[in-house]
Amino acid sequence: LYRTVSPALSKGFGSSSLFNASGIITYLNAFSMGEMPGMYPFPWCTFHNPKLQISYTQFLLNENGSYSATPNGMAIQMMHELSGNRLETSVTGFGKDISYAAVAVRNGDTIDVVCTNHTGESVVCDLVIKGMADGEYHVEIWPVSETENNCVTGKGNGKLEKLREDIITAKNGELRYCKAFVKYVFVRYRFTPKK
Repeated sequence: LYRTVSPALSKGFGSSSLFNASGIITYLNAFSMGEMPGMYPFPWCTFHNPKLQISYTQFLLNENGSYSATPNGMAIQMMHELSGNRLETSVTGFGKDISYAAVAVRNGDTIDVVCTNHTGESVVCDLVIKGMADGEYHVEIWPVSETENNCVTGKGNGKLEKLREDIITAKNGELRYCKAFVKYVFVRYRFTPKK
């Protein structure tokens, strides 16, 4: 098996890893939304040599025998961890396949949202959740970018870590959270009513 790719070896390839990871979210959303009846996503290859194909590699084998998730692995993990009833989403304003750039689920009082900026441009992610009870909400944030949660670029340990938290207020039945998204970033948000 191949060992962890060093940041020096992956120089120049880190962006392609992140690019593919941000796009895989739109791909999985397209299938899960039933837009392609009769189609089933199946990996054409279960192994990619990270020294040659880091942009498609999902996990790297470390010297101690443990594994580190690349951005691709983290995108799959984010989607896999979503559980609950799927909510209707609407995405506007940028790029191809925009309707697949977000997915949201409700599980009891908690709402999980995964958003991706699969374009090569920086954009604003203005997340609005309607039908919310007015009051304060705790927001947990798991971002993946060139500089966060990315072991390929040397900016993470290969484990998807929650890096930020916030408190926001829902007013008039709407919960709004607006943040800048650099190119190819993707983020998992968890919104929970503050007790």
